[in-house]
Amino acid sequence: MPVKRYQTKSRRALGDFFAAHPHTCFTARDIIREPSLELSEPSVYRLLAAMAEEGILERIAAQDGEGAAYRYLGDHHHGEGHFHLKCERCGQTVCADCDFMGEMEEHFAKEHGFALSAGNTVLYGTCQKCREKAKTE
Repeated sequence: MPVKRYQTKSRRALGDFFAAHPHTCFTARDIIREPSLELSEPSVYRLLAAMAEEGILERIAAQDGEGAAYRYLGDHHHGEGHFHLKCERCGQTVCADCDFMGEMEEHFAKEHGFALSAGNTVLYGTCQKCREKAKTE
């Protein structure tokens, strides 16, 4: 049975922030820079770790092993077709939950005999915002 945690104002604000952005991943740095939250750096790291341990947030490790992004789980559970897309320029990570990703996962299994660990799969590229910015530079 999950332990009932005391809901501080900071914890509630962070939980509400993630719930309002259910398909977006955020790093601790993103949270610290978010002006609407007004959370101290130590509080952000402490709350992210606690909420990930409790299963409220999903922790997605960075490719280089340093840092992580976090995403609100809510009623969402990883299954077929769940991948993360990470921008190599700005570091933004988004979830790609769509039928095509499930088809891709099935293709790898059928054609290549390889079963992906979809919840841990990160595809790297460049987000639309960074591509547009690069066009104007």
